[in-house]
Amino acid sequence: MTAEGPTPSWPLAARPDLVDDVVRRMSARPSRAQLLSGGTGVGKTTLARAIVAAVQSGGRVVVPIIGVAELQGVPAAALAPVLTTNVGDDDESVTIGDRVHRFVATIGAGASRYVLAVDDVSLVDDVTAGVVYQLVRVFGVPAVFTDRVERALSATVARLDAEGLLDRVDVPPLAPAQVVALAEEYLGDPLHPDAARRLADASAGNPLVLRELLMTASRERRVHPTPVGLDIEEVRLAPHVLDSARAHLAPLSPSERELAELLALAQPWTVDLASAIDDRALRNLVSRAVVRETVDAGRRRVRLAHPLLTEALLADLDPERRIQLVRRAAEALRSTGDQDDRRTAIHLLPEGDADAAELEWAAQAAASAGDPETALRLADAADRLRPTAVAALVRAVALSALDRAADAAFVAASDRADSDEVRAIVALRHGQHLAYRRRDPRAAADLARGVIDRIDPEASGALAAEAAKWRAMAGDVASYEPSAVQSSLAQLGGVLTEAMFATMGGSIAQAQAAIDRGWPLADRHRAELPHAESLLALSQFLVFVGSGDIGSARVLAEGRRLDGEADAAGLWTYTLALIALHGGRHDDAFDLARLAVRLLEWRDFTGLVDVARALARTCAAMSGDDASAVRDSSGGPAPTEVKAVLQLAEADAWTAARAGRDDEAVAILRAAVEEGVRQRHHVLAALTASTAIRLGRARDVVDLLESAADAGGAPLCVLLADVARARARGDYARCVDLLPPLRRAGLLGVARRIAEDAGVRAGQGRARTQGRIAAADLAALTSADPLRLPGTGGSVDEMMLSPREWQIARAAAMRRRSREIAAELGLSARTVDNHLARVYRKLGVSGRDDLATLLDADDPSAAR
Repeated sequence: MTAEGPTPSWPLAARPDLVDDVVRRMSARPSRAQLLSGGTGVGKTTLARAIVAAVQSGGRVVVPIIGVAELQGVPAAALAPVLTTNVGDDDESVTIGDRVHRFVATIGAGASRYVLAVDDVSLVDDVTAGVVYQLVRVFGVPAVFTDRVERALSATVARLDAEGLLDRVDVPPLAPAQVVALAEEYLGDPLHPDAARRLADASAGNPLVLRELLMTASRERRVHPTPVGLDIEEVRLAPHVLDSARAHLAPLSPSERELAELLALAQPWTVDLASAIDDRALRNLVSRAVVRETVDAGRRRVRLAHPLLTEALLADLDPERRIQLVRRAAEALRSTGDQDDRRTAIHLLPEGDADAAELEWAAQAAASAGDPETALRLADAADRLRPTAVAALVRAVALSALDRAADAAFVAASDRADSDEVRAIVALRHGQHLAYRRRDPRAAADLARGVIDRIDPEASGALAAEAAKWRAMAGDVASYEPSAVQSSLAQLGGVLTEAMFATMGGSIAQAQAAIDRGWPLADRHRAELPHAESLLALSQFLVFVGSGDIGSARVLAEGRRLDGEADAAGLWTYTLALIALHGGRHDDAFDLARLAVRLLEWRDFTGLVDVARALARTCAAMSGDDASAVRDSSGGPAPTEVKAVLQLAEADAWTAARAGRDDEAVAILRAAVEEGVRQRHHVLAALTASTAIRLGRARDVVDLLESAADAGGAPLCVLLADVARARARGDYARCVDLLPPLRRAGLLGVARRIAEDAGVRAGQGRARTQGRIAAADLAALTSADPLRLPGTGGSVDEMMLSPREWQIARAAAMRRRSREIAAELGLSARTVDNHLARVYRKLGVSGRDDLATLLDADDPSAAR
């Protein structure tokens, strides 16, 4: 959404897991009330509505009750709307007591049909509270309550809690990914990753605060499109939004407010530090629900309970007092001896209050933590006090991360370098900028060669190792031999390069050994090589892929994408797109690849952006989406890096095959795979060659797959070579035997084609039957490849099971009757029987018993 676009409605934050959990609890017996508790704007009422909707869909009638502070003293006020609606008696002579009695009798008698939904339960009047207690305690009516966490439990709710009839459900803030999803749904376009991080921090996951921030930014035209996504300028919340927070803060004593202000400037603090400042004030703030305690990495910490409290406290600080509190907070944080606290203190202080060494150290720490904006600010401040190579280097690295002109800053850092070790580090980071940000690995390799020739060999180890990767990216057949004596930093650089070359070459044991040596080194040299851990994890991912263990590869990629460093988000999104592509889900792969491109254009320390573009182009070609295929190319010169060359070959091969030019498709694949094998990228070359198998041309890549398998011995390469040989010989029994390892390797696209081949082309017998069963199961897990399998002596549909036939076959194999299956699927029993007759004919069985035996013996899902 641009600044000129219309203002959309605010979307609801979906929390399906929490909804399902509460609905499940409410369905349990004996019934227990569910109290949804959280701060203002955290989404309690929205969550309750979703729960109520789920309960209503199950056939229950919801009885809504709303507590209102102004009516708390009026008997039965909260029940008034439902007393007239549900009792249905308009006789004015009927008293409130009679109506309440009839209401309780009606709801109590139908306890299994009703559910109570009480919003702001602590604000309901005493009569309503008594009715709610009676319905829950005596009649077992399920109930869901909402209330603010800062309110004390009402007597009625406390009684239910004491009697074991209440479950407390803390409604947590939205996770950062949920914040981003909600913001992107509202704005209608993806967010710039930096804007996403700032928004998650500013809102603290509170939907109300998030809504106000986004609506204010839209209204004030502070939302701007960029090539990487929507950027959002910093906005301040409108004063009226903070009024409720100010009211909550009003009763605080001066000492309590001062401690809250200190926290607002630099939270969280450890409990010990806050207690040392003012223990009594801290205890009072916790009891007033102004401050909450959390446990982070095993340490007890305190922070303000709501982002609106933070905003209100900071908004009301005058500049002079703010400076005084900043200095006091920084002094307290420095006193702990903790490095994170020290960094926070330096970030807080005015520029003149920190010396050059402190600013330089904090700038390095910020750069390592993936915060280039802060790193740039601190590096500039340090440079103004004392120009050094380190300050200039941090500045250059930050400019590169922010996609600004950085070459001059790298040159300045090199000119200031006073040792060969520093010159090597500057050249290393400058080369990474050239290779990954500017996508010019040849320039990076040339730069490294020039520096290596001028410095002490003992200082050049890490640079030499990285330069070998840049030469490989530039299309050279590169190798790396570490020197006998190396510093630990050079050893880390060597390990990263060795692991990469070994995984690409299929030398799994060598790669795993290098990775294992690298972990302690990566932790030790986080400042010099901040992405080393992610690079080792990428090599571990490729070890799993090369070993044919896609399950472990997927778990690693999904975990890293969720909890790893933000700068690596594009890398792990790409790996998941790769898994989806070879898993036969090119539609899912396309979405992931497009997202990976956007993220890698923001941060790419692996040179994968062109590969991700090529992967998106492959998916578009498979779908016949020529417009997207063009859009997902970079528009620049064709990439020379072998990974991109291999992936582009897959895209071009699918395009040619769709146009009926099969020989051209095979020629494209062979040329790229030959280059991949020449450059010793055996695993990725084998994956590209597998496209020929999916195109029905396995015989044309047998020799290349055998070369890849013989060169490195990776189980994935060996497996694909075996598959290609079996298919080329027409050995369908062997093809069927290879389906389980293909599944374990995540090659479901290849597996489906091989199963279909066996199901259509094999003669009568085990191979044909198992092929048809496996093909039907795989069809439910994958997208169809764009080219249909040619039939032999009849159409493919007459030989293979349709999705409906497979669905009915599985149900019938479980001994379910036709009428049961028909009722579940919305069909007639005769239609089910007709489907079953075709199933029996295609699988060569005579009835349900034979079908059950066959499917039990040949369960295709057993190898998933």
